Amino acid sequence: EWSNENIRDYVKPADDNLFYEDKSSEASKDPKKFHRTVAQLLYLCKRARPDIQLAVHYLCTRVKNPTLNDERKLDRVVGYLKGTIDRGRLITKDGEITRIFAYIDAAFAAHEDGKSHSGAVIMMGNTMLEGITGKQKCASHDSTEAELIALCDLSTDVLWHHEWFEHQGYQLLPPLVYQDNTSTMTLVKEGGGKLRTKHMRAKQAVIKEAID
Repeated sequence: EWSNENIRDYVKPADDNLFYEDKSSEASKDPKKFHRTVAQLLYLCKRARPDIQLAVHYLCTRVKNPTLNDERKLDRVVGYLKGTIDRGRLITKDGEITRIFAYIDAAFAAHEDGKSHSGAVIMMGNTMLEGITGKQKCASHDSTEAELIALCDLSTDVLWHHEWFEHQGYQLLPPLVYQDNTSTMTLVKEGGGKLRTKHMRAKQAVIKEAID
């Protein structure tokens, strides 16, 4: 429906230039069709193909004024789905189902305005409960602050899933969050650090309270 042309297969839904906006690119000739296709992909990524969520999240920010460069990025997502059409979201009872665990990460200064990008995968056993991706609302000075922002903002989603299962009658162990930035882990567990603004100190306190 998106294209009558032969779109090539891709092994990844996006390249390293996903967040790059080409100001010189011409406007899309059919913005309504672009908008409709992105909306279809948004429905798909939330239910069956979370692996395209990052690319779709960006394309959602471009539906008002899409360009030919945005269309090429959409071509790549469609080509990736074409080449991986047999993949799907698996829901199983395998693995450890006694607790929620999550991987939370951040890409420092990933966007052109200098803001970072957060991402998380929330799991129970071998089943992914939710994938989350989003541009951070405030700028960070370094990768440690970017990771702290992601950890604070997305830990609430982890706790929400934990509490939801408890309200269904399940007794779970405390959630387990994986974080790969040692400076951020030290900042949260032991305190200290040179947090430059009040909102960063507040985020540190929120995470510390959740851990305790």
